[in-house]
Amino acid sequence: MAEFGETGDGQLDLFCEAGPGSSGDEFVLAGWEPGDRGEEAADPGGEEAWLAGLPADVRAELAARPPLPVPLWSADGDWRAEAAQAGFASGGFADAALPGPVLGQVLAAATRDGLGGLDDDQLAGVLRGWARQVAHGQAGLAVAVSELARRRAAGSSRAAGQLGDELAIELTLTRRAAGRLMEVCDGLDRLPVVRDALGSGLIDWPRACVLVDELAVVDDAVAAEIAAQLIEQAAGWTTGQLRAAVARAVLAADPGAAQRRREQGRADARVEV
Repeated sequence: MAEFGETGDGQLDLFCEAGPGSSGDEFVLAGWEPGDRGEEAADPGGEEAWLAGLPADVRAELAARPPLPVPLWSADGDWRAEAAQAGFASGGFADAALPGPVLGQVLAAATRDGLGGLDDDQLAGVLRGWARQVAHGQAGLAVAVSELARRRAAGSSRAAGQLGDELAIELTLTRRAAGRLMEVCDGLDRLPVVRDALGSGLIDWPRACVLVDELAVVDDAVAAEIAAQLIEQAAGWTTGQLRAAVARAVLAADPGAAQRRREQGRADARVEV
């Protein structure tokens, strides 16, 4: 569906919506649908007449638009497999798409018939797409764990103390793994910029864990500042490179952090037989 609206400065603004579930299989020119003009729809000159009646700046904007692509979805709203696969090629519309429901649909369409129809470039895009989608899901899990912790903390102290056991049961984890999950989720609550980067697929869970662990020895303000400085670069670093960069930033901001880390390490040490 496409329509015009008026902005606050009196200029016409163009709004165009198209996507899965739209009424037709073809795109229509933004701002015009044949059914809106009655008999003019059958007139070959009707569209030109309509365009001529638009404000000059709107005509110029429409003329500058690139040609519309082949529809990415079918009439019943399903994504086309070939269009989805092409979208994961380098520079394609899905190659750097944010994770979420739409990327999930495109990934499903691109791999509906297996991966044999993907060329190497498209397969690399699908790999990166799944990685972003996984990170997005892990950020959602962290939010859910934090909400459960908040509810138990608001209840009885006994319920709060049994949170690790509850998570272990719900997620079929060992107590140690549940405790580690709680620890990381608590750190992500403390560092919302890291949790947001995880949710957007910019970083993955291992990198998020590095940031949480390395910044645990400094106060909230310093931790937030370091995370904000390094988060964009973190996507291009290995976990080892990221750990080294965060450690250097921590020592520069708080020289006493190394001693506190050693003391924390001794406190966390354990021996199992």
